[in-house]
Amino acid sequence: TPINGVLYFESQAQLWRTNGTTIGTGMVADLEPTQIAYLNNWVYFTAPHPEYGLELFKVEFTKLEQQITFEPITAKAVGDAPFDIQATASSGLPVTVVSEEELEFTGTVATIAKPGTVTVTVQQPGDGLFNPAPPVSQTFCIYPAKPVITLSSDESGDPVLTSSADAGNQWFLRD
Repeated sequence: TPINGVLYFESQAQLWRTNGTTIGTGMVADLEPTQIAYLNNWVYFTAPHPEYGLELFKVEFTKLEQQITFEPITAKAVGDAPFDIQATASSGLPVTVVSEEELEFTGTVATIAKPGTVTVTVQQPGDGLFNPAPPVSQTFCIYPAKPVITLSSDESGDPVLTSSADAGNQWFLRD
């Protein structure tokens, strides 16, 4: 019997519920239900009782809590290969990853778009059986690509330093 996106069913003379995942499947009552109904956040079911015959039982419809595990992200640099955000929800449900404009995502794979300080947030909105997980964030630095400096000379023979970077160059003269 589907109730709020959760399937309640009988198996091996017990009442079970599932959201379709292994983690989200569990026994509700050690009784063999014959009928199942839902009303005002309660799941009602009838089951045989050895002394009294068919009885009416109820259990509260409760959602389970979940947590996100998010592996640390090390500093990156423009030009680094795309990297996978290593995060999972204890419910086994898929996570979503969001960030600022420094990163672009395909699923949980991040591609660096530009340098800067970036915050990545992992979320899991829950389903019929699990409450939303508290979001987890990490902030790290994406360094600009290291510029290539070339040395040449001008017409008078003075040295000229040229950077491959258009911005962010700082030149110092040491006496």
